[in-house]
Amino acid sequence: MIVPSDLNEGHLQLENLETLCHNFHVSMKLSIYKDIAAKLRVLLTGSSGDQGFVTKFLPTLELLPLRITVDPAMPQDLLVFPGDGRITPSNVIRMGAGSKYGGAILVQPGPTVTRLRLTGIFLSTGSKLPLASWLEQPFLFRDLTIRKFIQNVANKDGGAHKSAHPVIDRLDKAGRVHWHAIGAIAQEVLPQLKEQFHTAYPTYDPESALQ
Repeated sequence: MIVPSDLNEGHLQLENLETLCHNFHVSMKLSIYKDIAAKLRVLLTGSSGDQGFVTKFLPTLELLPLRITVDPAMPQDLLVFPGDGRITPSNVIRMGAGSKYGGAILVQPGPTVTRLRLTGIFLSTGSKLPLASWLEQPFLFRDLTIRKFIQNVANKDGGAHKSAHPVIDRLDKAGRVHWHAIGAIAQEVLPQLKEQFHTAYPTYDPESALQ
């Protein structure tokens, strides 16, 4: 049974994620990528053994799978670009989905990072995966899943963690692509979350819920 307070909180969490996506993708406040990761952790992955909060109001949530399948036999330090990337505004440098890079890639830390755009990391149509299966898809590296990626960026990147975490260190050396990968996950998952929320609760009125 869905608890009304969980439904209201879920709606608020989706609104907050939408604001973060706007600030990241439209206002170009790229430094909030950790805030986006923290919000995705709360909603989707949970922490300390708990499930993501989304299971409280969308218990049957299903999401579209990744476009690119990471080959489990490829070298551990090889990064598979998860979507279509380009460097703006010139668009001269393009990185197609599935491109593989070893060591440092073209997008180095610094001004170039702010001009990277990453889109199309998930299929736009087709069969969807239950949340638990969706989170276990290999992502970027063969030994990294979507779940671990979100949790590592939310928990291990900076802050109290003064020594570099191995996963974050690998992502930094890959041009800090995790900034934009987190932003792309949020941007592409949010419409699916909102659609399934409105399908499950077609008469939900946030104004009435607050009274």
